[in-house]
Amino acid sequence: LWLATGMIAGLAIASIWPHEPALAVSNDRTKSFGMATMPVLVTEEREGVVILNYRTGRLVGAVLNNQTGVFTAGFYRNIAADFEVGRGAEYTMVAGKSLLPNKGVLTMASGVIYVAELRSGKVAAYGLPFDISSRRKTNVELTAIDFFSFSDAIVE
Repeated sequence: LWLATGMIAGLAIASIWPHEPALAVSNDRTKSFGMATMPVLVTEEREGVVILNYRTGRLVGAVLNNQTGVFTAGFYRNIAADFEVGRGAEYTMVAGKSLLPNKGVLTMASGVIYVAELRSGKVAAYGLPFDISSRRKTNVELTAIDFFSFSDAIVE
């Protein structure tokens, strides 16, 4: 009787509990570059892919359009200039979820890209502004949201 009551109560609670989509980001890396996925539009479950070239400091990516099945929003940023470290930079990158305010007609993605650089001791957060209504290929520059220092500059 108790088991049946518990199961019925559990099913009743689960049926009225708010449902949220499960969002996951994934990261991978090699010696030369890193790759991550990030949420772009939670409401439409759109996702973007981001690639960071560790040698050049070039961060590029694209958003796959769910309706057309093609990459329609490209983005880029020269992060080497942001960190001011030149050759020998040591980057790492992850993507995360955020709800940044929109900028005019551009929608800010539901995710952000975090990049850390060991020699400078800095972490940067980058946001993706894009035109949600665009069905044509566009390229926009990622927006540097903020930086913080995680340590004093490391000298080898």
